[in-house]
Amino acid sequence: MKKLISFVLICLLMVTMVTGCSESPKNGSDAANSNTAPVEPKSAGGAANADNNAAGAGGENAVNLSAVPKEAQFISNLSELFDVKVDIKKLGENVEKKIGHKPVILVSIYDTQNEWNTRTLQSAIQAAKDAGVEVISANSQSDINKQISDIQNGIGRKVDAIVIPGGLASSLQEVLKAAKDANIPVTTCDVPSEYVTSCVTADNYSGGVQLAAKMCADLKGKGNVAVLYSPGWHTVEVRRWMLDEVLKDFPSVKIVTEAPINIKDPMNGTMNTMQNILQKYPEGELDAVITFWGLPAIAASKVIESQGRSEIGVYCADVDLGVVQDLQKEDGAIRAVFGQVPQKMGYIATVMALKALNGDNDVPVQMWAPHTLVTKENVDAFGDWNFGGDWKKQ
Repeated sequence: MKKLISFVLICLLMVTMVTGCSESPKNGSDAANSNTAPVEPKSAGGAANADNNAAGAGGENAVNLSAVPKEAQFISNLSELFDVKVDIKKLGENVEKKIGHKPVILVSIYDTQNEWNTRTLQSAIQAAKDAGVEVISANSQSDINKQISDIQNGIGRKVDAIVIPGGLASSLQEVLKAAKDANIPVTTCDVPSEYVTSCVTADNYSGGVQLAAKMCADLKGKGNVAVLYSPGWHTVEVRRWMLDEVLKDFPSVKIVTEAPINIKDPMNGTMNTMQNILQKYPEGELDAVITFWGLPAIAASKVIESQGRSEIGVYCADVDLGVVQDLQKEDGAIRAVFGQVPQKMGYIATVMALKALNGDNDVPVQMWAPHTLVTKENVDAFGDWNFGGDWKKQ
């Protein structure tokens, strides 16, 4: 497998050097299969196939935008990948009949300071409303102890189900076990646990590989990189692991500095960090910045652009509006983003909670949401589908 990984990454680099332009990795397939079947995560080595947008654990659910010739086809493919065919209103009615009362669902979120969290939360609540069930919404506002308390209160109130569209997985295990012990189904977005009924998450293994491989290809296999990192968040850690896996095949791409992100103030904290990094590494000594969620990327790009450091590209995850707007600009520092569909992920998490309450036997422990590598070449099509309207000027 290691030889295959090396061969694929070298081929990607050679193609980039010959064409002399930035291009996302291609493969011959632009479609994906159903996401409703459970898929077990693979090891880091099994995921590291940089030339294939369908690589790694659950990678058959990824979309290769570079292989989609028409915007309409792209929108259709991405929209249909994660649709679960269910009459949600009828599902809500069936659950009410089964349990003998109107279902009550607690929706608990860590915070809403970034768009991924906001959109998963909104879609989770919308699904509950569409089903006609009662919703209790709790926002811990970046206080993990409050989120734990919110979930404990839900258990104490004997809510029928709990949906967690965002949270710090490592800190929630004990309270998730308590919910399971109380026979309360818990579904999540990006919060894996042996105690949850179903976790809806993007394939951060193959997505992390794609992002890192794109960066190495743009650098033509040689350059200095700064990493902005926030440890403790499972999805972020997976993306960070995948960077290390890819760099094993690009020994001339060096991480020269790695700085932590202030989780409670990622914009101002990252801007200060980035100013210090640029001062330490003047022109010619830094080629790229990689981070693993949206707000730090927006902050880094602002500093890079304000100082005229156009030689530095920014690579990140999460398609926040600010990220996609900068990516769309010809002179924007952001060069590529690992994009997800949070507006569907939260909705599906609530659907899975209702299906569990209904006694359905087709609720997967893990659901891989579709994702795609968004670049300057395909950002217009992605932005039109993901945001709609005049998103470039919002």
